[in-house]
Amino acid sequence: LKLLNINTCGPMPTKTPHKQEHFFAILDDCMTYNKAEPIVKKNNCAKVFKETQALWENQTGLKVKKVRCDGALEFGKGDL
Repeated sequence: LKLLNINTCGPMPTKTPHKQEHFFAILDDCMTYNKAEPIVKKNNCAKVFKETQALWENQTGLKVKKVRCDGALEFGKGDL
């Protein structure tokens, strides 16, 4: 969990049955951990990230050192 890369994608042309039209991806550079989570709005990223971070840190006993993103607005609002 030295470096996590995060990114969002969407809106997709077709929504899921739960009205999700974006997804949030979290990829670890050093291990095989990765996650792609469908989300309704991009501002749901912080919640998904915090839940995933807690899960991975509990599973590995390691702490996240750095997070890299593309500077998108959903990451720069102070929630992460």
